[in-house]
Amino acid sequence: MTSKREQIMAQVQTTLAGTTGVGSRIYRSRPDPVRVEDIPCVIIDWLDDSASYNTLPYINRVLRFQISIIQRSNTNPDTEVDNTWVSAYKKLMADRTLNGKVQDLTPLGTNKQLFEANQPTIQITETFQATYRTLDNDPEN
Repeated sequence: MTSKREQIMAQVQTTLAGTTGVGSRIYRSRPDPVRVEDIPCVIIDWLDDSASYNTLPYINRVLRFQISIIQRSNTNPDTEVDNTWVSAYKKLMADRTLNGKVQDLTPLGTNKQLFEANQPTIQITETFQATYRTLDNDPEN
């Protein structure tokens, strides 16, 4: 049994497969710090999932989630992380229903962090909003 929210997040991970520069390093909600050998990578995490009634027996939901791209480079980390971000963004926005899992997918904005280390490390985080519906007595449907 899987909630619709979890089905959506699994679809996001599936959709991001083959993102430029990260190979298979697409992770869900990593509780541990990212190891150097796991970079570059994409981390997917949901932030919140709000609900409101519109027409019984359905609940309208708004799921906010983020994808974070982490990149290290001595040459030009901004360009390298941007190439990966463009690839991930295009993959998600190519089907704004996420294979029929949501009614609409909307980008909300991008955030950048720079970490100084023996190699400059950049993290770009894009936040998305997915609208979907469930039955009021069944979070799977």
